[in-house]
Amino acid sequence: MASADAFQKGVKGMAAGLKLAANLFVALSLLALAGCSPGQPYLRSGLLHARGGEYDRAIQHFDQAIVSQPDYALAFAARGLAHVEKGEYDRGIQDFDQAIRLDL
Repeated sequence: MASADAFQKGVKGMAAGLKLAANLFVALSLLALAGCSPGQPYLRSGLLHARGGEYDRAIQHFDQAIVSQPDYALAFAARGLAHVEKGEYDRGIQDFDQAIRLDL
């Protein structure tokens, strides 16, 4: 019985984490709507893919946003979150660090 309780607790924790990630992608989407920058269309496309769970496609769009605007902190933050969702924690941390360096 204890293992079943631990399993349920783990599943609830994962669900809460997924809800947090979804909310972060929504928040980044709202930030992407503000202002105008060369990387903004790519960021928006990437966020749409990320919200749909298509993290590889999202990362491709975030890469394009970064190429078009190398100082685009939001794109680094979004790409970092997509990497974390894929379980690529080291790559996510690198992107988060870069977003911080760019003064997110």
